[in-house]
Amino acid sequence: MNRRASIMFSTVAACCLAAYIAWKTPEPTSSRPIEPARQSELTAESPAKPELRGAEKSSVAPAAEKSLRDRFREAKDYARFVAAISPLANAGNAEAEYLTAKSLKWCAQTSRLYFVKPSGEARTLQEVQAIAAARPVGLSQDEISMIYARCRGFLEAPQLLKTPLAWNQWLDKAVDAGYPAAIAQHALLLESQLVLESHSSVPPEGAVDAEAQARDLALSAVESGDPDAIFSMSDWVRTGSRTEEETAALIGAWKILACHNGYDCGPESDWILASCSWNPQCADGRTYTDVLQRQLGSQYDQALHLSNEINQAILKKDIRALRSYL
Repeated sequence: MNRRASIMFSTVAACCLAAYIAWKTPEPTSSRPIEPARQSELTAESPAKPELRGAEKSSVAPAAEKSLRDRFREAKDYARFVAAISPLANAGNAEAEYLTAKSLKWCAQTSRLYFVKPSGEARTLQEVQAIAAARPVGLSQDEISMIYARCRGFLEAPQLLKTPLAWNQWLDKAVDAGYPAAIAQHALLLESQLVLESHSSVPPEGAVDAEAQARDLALSAVESGDPDAIFSMSDWVRTGSRTEEETAALIGAWKILACHNGYDCGPESDWILASCSWNPQCADGRTYTDVLQRQLGSQYDQALHLSNEINQAILKKDIRALRSYL
């Protein structure tokens, strides 16, 4: 990395850290040991509501308003979801900005992978299903239909992916607001840029230090207990002196903890659909526990143990300990 890029990275990192400190983030959801998850454990329990007295008391509790993350998790059409939360995003709501970026990015990448021809013309659902059926492994017809429905609005109106801001611009706005999940994703983008630069004929000056700064930026977001930030740390695990089995267990540990803390790990989540796109065994079980047990085999119990250790390090905000799990 040249001197100008190093200065730019340091400036961006400092701004992210300053914004993050200003952000009032919740504590991690739980200090209890993590056990093999049931579906009901994927979201944190809602805080108790004050009891109504006198005439206000009712045997039927009013329905709690769904959080933006719950609405994202339940969204069948990301274009409609983005349109529905656009007033919040345009007004500067950091969570809405982040979820807008997440929706736009996923559909942009998925569309290029499945639904858009090299010429730029959109494929029909039937064309995509025929291509998938011809492959030895991959998503089922129902799963293809689900993904298509999720991004259909953007396919029918491609300009929606570009207006009013591109996904990375929405992400930058959420980063500027100090939103932990956005900061973690921003750190991954910085790391990806460093990887590309490392393949140049002359290694960029200060690349090692810059990667460490990007990693620590991601860890600063993890301290909040944000499940998206925690999940992103699975991409930071390095083999180093570890065996392949130990590395896989650590990657699995971060994912287990993220799912436990509320990351979208349901059977129809974006992550599970992506994991099952190359794994025909997904038909035998679609919970995140099933997926990780198949991937990790005998290392699953070790991953579960490590996830508890990582959780304790997050609760203690022990950055040094957290670095040891990367």
